[in-house]
Order: sequence, then structure tokens, then C-alpha cells
Amino acid sequence: MTKLLMVKGVPADVCIQCGEIYYTVDAAKALESLENEVLKGSAKLTELDNAYDVPLAAAH
Repeated sequence: MTKLLMVKGVPADVCIQCGEIYYTVDAAKALESLENEVLKGSAKLTELDNAYDVPLAAAH
């Protein structure tokens, strides 16, 4: 079964013409770091029905 990882509060810009989402460099690095933590099993996850909800560390 595939699970979904939801990350709330990720700062991003959205193109008004095409709707593409652009992350700041800091946000992208924080997401990448979170991904690595999840893959290593060291991230604190809150299990939902078919997803995990995890906080994104504040981007500096």
C-alpha cells in the first residue's frame, strides 16, 4: 500500500499563468532533509488513515 506524506506550512510561490509551484531554496533544502529523515526512519511522523503528517523544520 502506498502512503502519502503531507507537509504543512511549506513556503512557496505559485505562477499565476500556469499554476506551477516554486519553493524557496531554504524550503527545498528543508524538504530534502525531511525526505532523508523519513527514508532513514528518524523523522517524527503522525500516522493518519492513509498518510503521515510531519512538520517541516523552519526554513532559515
